[in-house]
Amino acid sequence: MIIYISESLNSKKDGGSSLSGADFLNILCSFYTNVIVISNDDFSVKNEKWYNMVLNKPISNVVLKRNYNWNNLTLRDFLKNMYFIFQDLFKKKRVNLDVFFEENGLNVIYVNSWSNLFLSTRISYSREFSKTCVVRGNPESFVYQSIGNDKTQEVFKASRYLLKFESLIYVSSKGKEDWGKILFPNIIDSYYLPNSIDEVEVNLINSYSKLEVREKMFISNVDYNIVIVGSVQIRKGQDILLQIIPELIKFLPNVKFHIVGGVSTRWGGNKILQDISNSIYSNKFKFYGHSNKVLDIVYSSDICLFTSRGEAFPRAVAEYMALGQTIIAPKVSGIPEMIEHNISGLLYDINNPHEIVNLIKYVLDNPNLASNLAKNARQGYYNKFAKNLQITRAHQIFNSLSTKFKQN
Repeated sequence: MIIYISESLNSKKDGGSSLSGADFLNILCSFYTNVIVISNDDFSVKNEKWYNMVLNKPISNVVLKRNYNWNNLTLRDFLKNMYFIFQDLFKKKRVNLDVFFEENGLNVIYVNSWSNLFLSTRISYSREFSKTCVVRGNPESFVYQSIGNDKTQEVFKASRYLLKFESLIYVSSKGKEDWGKILFPNIIDSYYLPNSIDEVEVNLINSYSKLEVREKMFISNVDYNIVIVGSVQIRKGQDILLQIIPELIKFLPNVKFHIVGGVSTRWGGNKILQDISNSIYSNKFKFYGHSNKVLDIVYSSDICLFTSRGEAFPRAVAEYMALGQTIIAPKVSGIPEMIEHNISGLLYDINNPHEIVNLIKYVLDNPNLASNLAKNARQGYYNKFAKNLQITRAHQIFNSLSTKFKQN
C-alpha cells in the first residue's frame, strides 16, 4: 500500500508546498493503483486525464483535524481558527496505518516535506513501512524562520526529522548537497526531483497580450510594475523593499511594487506590512494578500522580483520563468540552479539588496535585455523543469524505490 501524507493539498493560500504537494500526489496516482491519502484537506484525485496520463483514484482519503496555533493571534487569525475548528468537528485526530498494511505487498509512506501529521500524536504504526520524504526546504529556510529560537537548534531539529526516513527526494540539488553535509555521517538514499508548475494555466495566460491582462487586473501602463510573489514574512524578504525604494525612485519615479501573498503574523509579516504602510512611500506599494489571479499579476509585470532569503526550489520563480518574465532574484539556495545570471535572469547578493537598484537600472539602460532574459527564462523552464520532465523523473525514482524496498 502507498500512503501519502501531506497537511495541505492544492491550496494557493498555503503556498508552494501545498500546490507542489498536490502535483506529487497526481504523479503518485499516475504510477500506483493503491494510494491512500492522509491530509487536513479533502482533496480528491479523479479518474481523468492529467498531462496526457490517466490518474488512478486513491483508495481512500483520510482527513484529519488540523493543528492550531494560538500564539500572537490577530482577530482575523482567531476567527480563522474557530472556523476550522467547526469544520474539523467530526474529523479524526489520529489514524493507525496498520489497517492499510498489505501482507507480501509494497508498503511505502511518502511524506510531503516537514509535516505535523508525521508525528506519533497523529499517526501510529507497528508494521514495517518503508518511508520517503519529499524535502521542500533548505537549511537556511529554518535559520530565517527561527524567530525567537536558537537558529542552530532549529536546523538540527529539522535534520533529525529527515533521519526518520530511508529515502529522501530533494526538489533542490543545492538542498541535497547542504542537507547531506549536515546529516553526515548518516548516509540516506537520495534523489533529485525539481518542481514544475501549472502549465495549463500558464499557457492560457500566455495566449493573451500583456496589455489585455493589465486591463483585466486594473494595473496601470503608466506605472513601472514590479511584482513580488510570496507570503509576507522575514524569510521572504519583503522588508528590503523599504531599503531600496529611496534610491530607486530617483531614476524611476513611477515605480509600483505589487506584493502578492498572505501576511504571516507568525513569521514577522505584520511588522513588514505596518512598516511599509506607515512609510512615506506607501503609495508605491499594493498588497493583494492571497490571490487566485497571481499568474495574471505576474504576467502584467515589467520586472518580477524575488526577495527570499532562503528557499529550496521556489515555485514562484518557476512561474516567473514559464510566463516569460524579466527576473531579478537572490543568489541563495536553489535559485542559481534555476536562473543563469545575465542569461535567463539577474542575480544579486542577498546581503547587499542595493544591488537590486543597479540591476533595475541595468535593465532600463539596455532596451533589448529584458526581452532576451524573458525569452531565455521561459525556454529554460521548459528545457529543465517542464511537467513532462518531472513526471518522467518521478516515475524513474518510483521504480528505483520500489526495487529497493522489495529487496529489503
